[in-house]
Amino acid sequence: MSHIASVELAATREQLAACEARVAHLTALLSEVESDSARVTQLNSVLKEEIRRQQRSQERTELAHNLEYLKNVVLKVSMILFISYSIKSLLWHFFLGLKTSLRKGSDIDSYEESATGSLELCTRRFHVFIPRKPIMAMFIL
Repeated sequence: MSHIASVELAATREQLAACEARVAHLTALLSEVESDSARVTQLNSVLKEEIRRQQRSQERTELAHNLEYLKNVVLKVSMILFISYSIKSLLWHFFLGLKTSLRKGSDIDSYEESATGSLELCTRRFHVFIPRKPIMAMFIL
């Protein structure tokens, strides 16, 4: 072989070694990029799950706020009904006691009898239903 052929062969071997080193370097970079891509994909799925968890937490917070509001409304309505019932019960007993104490007078009895007769006449003539409770009790209950 000639000297030129051996120089060309040496140059080609150097180029081959440089190319092999470059291929090895690029292979290492490719491996690193693939592992980074896998980590980013895993991190992406973790972040998506965290976003879903935060959304569910926010929905639960809103639901808890709505339930707290509903509880307060129910409590207020219950208190109003209880107070209303207590007042009606007290007034009912008051008027029963008042009626009992006023029954001793004869003019009250005659007024009550005439009022009852008028009510019976109205119910027959106009077909109106009027309950048979004492007159004052109808307005309370």
